[in-house]
Amino acid sequence: MGLEALAKGLTVVPPGNRFEQQPPIPAAAANRTRAFKTTYDAKYHKILALLSNDKNLVQQIKDAATAYSIDPIHIVGAFVGEHTYNVSSVDAAQT
Repeated sequence: MGLEALAKGLTVVPPGNRFEQQPPIPAAAANRTRAFKTTYDAKYHKILALLSNDKNLVQQIKDAATAYSIDPIHIVGAFVGEHTYNVSSVDAAQT
């Protein structure tokens, strides 16, 4: 399937964050963060450290981005958001 055909199913939206303020963090994410006695900031720095130090993971992200014709930053953003707010352990990123 060519990019033109693929693009016909896309909805174009303006760039940038359109929220005036950050949406609330889901209660389940807040509960997990408290249960593991950590902070969002600590989890954020853990996933950034993992991405900075794990060249194999970075290459897998680049390969996946190439396979789907997207910029790798979209996958990185998903990783950072998911591991900051939803996953209790950054070690799960390696699997």
